[in-house]
Amino acid sequence: VDNNTGKNLTGFQEIKYQNKVVYYAPSNAQMQYGWQDINDNRYYFDTYDGAMTTGQKNINGNWYMFDAQGVLQTGFQRIESQNKTVYYSEDKDKLGQMQYGQKNIKGNWYNFDTYDGAMKTGFVTIPSQNKTVYYSEDKAKLGQMQYGKTKVNGKTYYFDTYDGAMKKGLTNINGNYYYFDNSGVMATNQKNINGNWYMFNDQGIMQTGFVHIPSQGKTVYYSKDKDKLGQMLYGQKNINGRWYNFDTYDGSMKTGFVYIPSQNKTVYYDENQSTLGQMKYGFQNINDKTY
Repeated sequence: VDNNTGKNLTGFQEIKYQNKVVYYAPSNAQMQYGWQDINDNRYYFDTYDGAMTTGQKNINGNWYMFDAQGVLQTGFQRIESQNKTVYYSEDKDKLGQMQYGQKNIKGNWYNFDTYDGAMKTGFVTIPSQNKTVYYSEDKAKLGQMQYGKTKVNGKTYYFDTYDGAMKKGLTNINGNYYYFDNSGVMATNQKNINGNWYMFNDQGIMQTGFVHIPSQGKTVYYSKDKDKLGQMLYGQKNINGRWYNFDTYDGSMKTGFVYIPSQNKTVYYDENQSTLGQMKYGFQNINDKTY
């Protein structure tokens, strides 16, 4: 009751000596308790003394968040005092309830700790699905599961475009082969995998066929055969109907005169760029001499 007018007070009222804000319904001036929808906002008033709730509150086993004016919060909320970002449901049937575990929110997957609801970021292993995924650490898309080729701290990874699972090993992506190590990092340049040498370009694509390696001053050949695709070849090889010879130690293509002890013969592999490394037959003019 207003001490000056004697009229019943309605709406939000602060009771200073009890250090609380309460709400009296305009229709009957009665103090309200529990959940109340007021002016398109939702509030919660203590069921014993009617005090308006602010901050975090566990109600019937669910955590909720209310701002300083008592308005129920939904969506992503940062709780600086606990150094975490959480999510309060925007669905009507569980409005404002803190969410846990994997959740699809507006088309993006997120993961919230099952104990305290903290949003997970970075690499996360999900044992129940036998996969490791990556939740973005960038502010613009914080916590969103990532898909496809993704760069993290200067290293490139690939996450399945359907379920976000991090790829490992040799992987066919849109017709090109890539290699991701046990940590998921994409390989570039030369890589020894299970005892075989492979070559991947700057985009991580496996190379096949003849490749010149300037840093080692050699040309090598990576197989195009399905059963040993991309593997560096050694020794004598017939490629597209032409014989070549690759060093048995480092795979470098041999050119010029080469003695083959196992066959007790000397052959000549072309030194001309257009037919480099091809075994020659018949009369050949080499350095102004005929063989």
